[in-house]
Amino acid sequence: MDWIGHHNDIAHWGLGLEATGGGGGPVSVEAKNWDFSKTPDIYDTVWQYDVVSKYPGDIEVIMSSRVGGGCKWIGTDGWVWVNRGRLDASNKEWAKKGFNAGDWKGYSSPGHQRNFIDSVKSRKETIAPAENAHRSITPGHIAYVSHEIGRAVKWDPKKEAVIGDEKAHKILYSLPYRGDWKL
Repeated sequence: MDWIGHHNDIAHWGLGLEATGGGGGPVSVEAKNWDFSKTPDIYDTVWQYDVVSKYPGDIEVIMSSRVGGGCKWIGTDGWVWVNRGRLDASNKEWAKKGFNAGDWKGYSSPGHQRNFIDSVKSRKETIAPAENAHRSITPGHIAYVSHEIGRAVKWDPKKEAVIGDEKAHKILYSLPYRGDWKL
């Protein structure tokens, strides 16, 4: 489940749904096929999972532990898949260096750590701003609630609130904080 924020960050970025891009978040999240049983004595997170997030504009993002990681965008003309420095596509021309992707531009990054240090020095925004990270992990938190109640959770990304489901709201806002953390 820890990977959800990482892969969802890339999904949001590729779809133009980062917080700065105006998307802000899903309108519905549903947890499916969750399995906690693989390593219960090592950690207390879901081991196998599917998370289905629906966004405005009929966009559906499926995060799954069963597909080997990474992010795959599927469109009418084919698909593109990326995973930590690797790229593949249904049309092999799309994956070639120098391919003209039109108006869409990717970031060239030496890695998050180097980008963070460079951003501190330059006072420029990081490639992955904190608000985008927050919006990227939000579907994971909502999915936990969905798993607990056994149904999809409707979500208002602007208000960051559960819509019309008191049980889901109560679970989301009653999760215990660790240590001295308070909100």
